Amino acid sequence: MGLAAAYNHHALRQRSTQGATFALGGFDYAHPTADVTFKWRGLYLFAEGLYRRADLERREGMVMGAATREFSRSHWGYVAQAGLMLTARLELTARWEQAFALGDTDPALQTTLRAQGSQVGAGVNWYQAGHRFKAQADYHYIFGDDPSRGRHQARLQLQVSF
Repeated sequence: MGLAAAYNHHALRQRSTQGATFALGGFDYAHPTADVTFKWRGLYLFAEGLYRRADLERREGMVMGAATREFSRSHWGYVAQAGLMLTARLELTARWEQAFALGDTDPALQTTLRAQGSQVGAGVNWYQAGHRFKAQADYHYIFGDDPSRGRHQARLQLQVSF
C-alpha cells in the first residue's frame, strides 16, 4: 500500500508543471494519491486512485487590453490492473482506467475526458531474461461518454538492457 501527496504552490503552467504558461497568475494544486498492490503465486492486482484539485477554477483579467479567462485543471481518476504468469516467462495482463473532471474546470480538459476519459486493455508479456530482455504487446480501447466512438491503440515493445 502506498500514499503520497504533493502541493504545487503557484503553478504557472497549464498542466501544473508543464504546458502553456498562464498570463494572469498561477494556481495552487493539491495532488493526493493512493495505491495498493497484491502479489501471490504469479498473480498480481494493482489499483491506484489519483486526485488533483486547484484552489480556483479560473482567473479572469486583462492581458494586453483583451479580456482573458484562464482555467485550472482539476480532476480525479483511478486505474485497476491485473496480471497472471501462465508460465515462468509468459504473462497475461488486463487494465481498466477512468478519469473525471471536477467542477467547472478547464473546458478543454472536460472535452478530452468526455471523448477519451476511459480505457480498457489487455496484453501479453514474454520475459526471456526477466525485465532485462522482454517483449510486450498490448491493445487498448480508449473512449469517453459514447463507447461506440472510441479509438484503438496497439503497442509492441522489445526491451533489452545491460
